Amino acid sequence: MKRRILYSIVFILVGLILFSTSYAYEAPAILKIHIPNILPLPTRKPFTLWTPNPTKTPKPTKTPKATRSPKAAVLPTVVPTVSATVTPTSAPTLIPTVSPTPTATPVSTPTSTPAPQPTTLSFPNMQPGQNSGALQIPEGYKSMTFQVSYDGFLAGFAPQVSFDGGATFYEQTRFGCGASCAVVTVPILGEYYRFSPGSPVSVQTQVTLNPEPDAKVVLLGKIVSYPFTSESFTTDGFSTITVTIGPGANPQNVTAYTLQRLEDGNWVEKERVGCDGGATCPLEALPVLGGDYKVMLEGIGIEAVVGGILR
Repeated sequence: MKRRILYSIVFILVGLILFSTSYAYEAPAILKIHIPNILPLPTRKPFTLWTPNPTKTPKPTKTPKATRSPKAAVLPTVVPTVSATVTPTSAPTLIPTVSPTPTATPVSTPTSTPAPQPTTLSFPNMQPGQNSGALQIPEGYKSMTFQVSYDGFLAGFAPQVSFDGGATFYEQTRFGCGASCAVVTVPILGEYYRFSPGSPVSVQTQVTLNPEPDAKVVLLGKIVSYPFTSESFTTDGFSTITVTIGPGANPQNVTAYTLQRLEDGNWVEKERVGCDGGATCPLEALPVLGGDYKVMLEGIGIEAVVGGILR
């Protein structure tokens, strides 16, 4: 910068001298100016006067970056260390399993079990005071028919039922005879029976077991004391019921039994059957109207058996 100023001053002085000599009348002696130690100018780019920089376009204001949400701290996963004592065992021996060759199973056509046929059992020449012994009744039978014959006079007979496998027997009902006995049918209430004539004469007895597939047997009282009222039972789908009354042990004072029906929330007596005041009640088919019924036994006694069959 200093050299440029010095060079500018020299050029101005030279110019002034040349300008003043061109207007003189007589040319003065040539003014010699001695400029010591002036080195020749180095070749440079043309000199230009400095001018202030033009107004610069301001740089666009940068949009501040969005502030980032601080990252959630990631907690290190702690894996619990489980220590276990492993007892070395010998490797199991693998035994190959050979699967048998499957065989085709024959397809069987289901067959319905035929209903049992009526079966007649004969007990000839039963002596006075003798009973038939325990008789197991096969499945599928619902009633039994008694046909008793004899010579002389027979007071009566009684089928007896057991509820403990034939150990103890109880009269299911009692029939009076005389010169002859009527053929009677009673419901089968248990698995074991025996038959006992009550007269000092020998008798011949035939018992026929009946399947009666459309009938329904109801056990209303098993070894009960009376007066007694049974649980209710439905008679829907049936038109009659035959009730049997076993008098039980002494005093055997059966006076009557009644058949009652539930009507409008009240039990209404529909049938009443009188007994002999001792051990015998008549065997009758009583009408039923459908709905709920129950049986009431009147008198005084113990160990009575009450049952019935709906048809």
